[in-house]
Amino acid sequence: MHEAEISILNLTGQKVYMQKLTGIVSGNEININVQNLEKGIYILQCKTLDYTTSMKIKLE
Repeated sequence: MHEAEISILNLTGQKVYMQKLTGIVSGNEININVQNLEKGIYILQCKTLDYTTSMKIKLE
């Protein structure tokens, strides 16, 4: 089991969402409520002790 930090950043690099998770097992699915975010392009970032990964997401 691992700890992870899920973040959503706007295109200026400002963190608009952050959630720390514990007890994560590889392959877990996580739902994030983005209703309060404006439509647009964001960066979704996941950090663990072992790695960091990020991807662009588009909210419509």
